[in-house]
Amino acid sequence: MVIFVTTILNQMEKIFTKEYRVTHRDTDLNGRLSLASLGSFVLDTAGLHAIELHTSMEILNSMDLTWVVTGIHFDINEMPPIHSLIKVTTKINEISRLACKRDFLVEHEGKKVAEISTEWLIINVKTRRPVFLVDVLPHIKDLVTPGEGAEKYKHLRFAIGKPIDTSNYTIRYADIDINRHLYSMRYIELAMDMVDLETHQNKTIVSADVNYISEVLYNQQVTLIINQEGDTSQIEMHNANQKPMFRAELVWKDK
Repeated sequence: MVIFVTTILNQMEKIFTKEYRVTHRDTDLNGRLSLASLGSFVLDTAGLHAIELHTSMEILNSMDLTWVVTGIHFDINEMPPIHSLIKVTTKINEISRLACKRDFLVEHEGKKVAEISTEWLIINVKTRRPVFLVDVLPHIKDLVTPGEGAEKYKHLRFAIGKPIDTSNYTIRYADIDINRHLYSMRYIELAMDMVDLETHQNKTIVSADVNYISEVLYNQQVTLIINQEGDTSQIEMHNANQKPMFRAELVWKDK
């Protein structure tokens, strides 16, 4: 099944903005927006924009397809404090045969909080294999707003030989999302759990790259490992066979 859209494209909002209030549940121990909550606002904005562009999860689900995020890059100036009103603006910056690059600008009181780049695939929910974007959504090529965008996420290739810490975890019901796999921001929360409390108290994140390598499912047992090189934290998640499922690289600076 292919979706054909008759809506006049120039009436579509190719650039979309949504405002959010930073509440208690969105903050870290310092009372500022957490990385995972920032990511959740970004994903929510992407989903709302997709509805307007007729590329939504619901449309894809009707064809046994779904969107999955494969990588995220965060450039962060300063996380806003609790009760802040932030504005998230997004656009589709480019597409390839398989991937869609969606960029975001996050602002607070007229100042740039962060620039974020995400990469998305459409996969078949039965085969778990990607499909060609234009084959499913022919009009998506007309939704691209090219130009200067956020830096693309890095494909992380590091290998952690002797981690400074290791943690085992079993995926529970509260960890999974509508696609019935580990929620993409939950990966980030588990990665942040590997960082010591002193770093969280005394430093702040200036950039982060996350790579979603393989799906992690309910009741699956995983192992997280971390290495620290100066102000850079490298975290990897393995399955029971030591296969990498997720990688993250966090860069910190003193407050």
